[in-house]
Amino acid sequence: MSKITVPFRGTSDIWSYALVGGAVSLLLGTVRYWQTGVELALFPIFVGGFVAGYLQQSRLGERDNAGFVAGLIGALPALWVVYGLVKTSFGFSNPLWFYGVFVLMVTVATVVVFALSGCIGSVGARLGSRFAT
Repeated sequence: MSKITVPFRGTSDIWSYALVGGAVSLLLGTVRYWQTGVELALFPIFVGGFVAGYLQQSRLGERDNAGFVAGLIGALPALWVVYGLVKTSFGFSNPLWFYGVFVLMVTVATVVVFALSGCIGSVGARLGSRFAT
């Protein structure tokens, strides 16, 4: 089997595979978000993790946390949704306590979305590494 080259030369092997998988995930997720305007899909994150796991398994013979990192990178379009929520909420006249609770809820929801995306990327990497062997 021929070796697969990765364009990120200055980084470690694991990070370079995670960045490639994350770039695939970010590209697919951004296109999906632009198509719908309001909807974020988790399948592009799975695909990015799959790519990261496949590349890492075929090149290094092991699967590490590249899929989790690829999932985190793929979740970046969720920040557009968070920005829209915060911008809309602060456009209304609400009591001060509402803003505090709202910021706390949005922060918790964002952390949950990123953690879920990392886990989905890990599942994709596991499947990608099995596919590579």
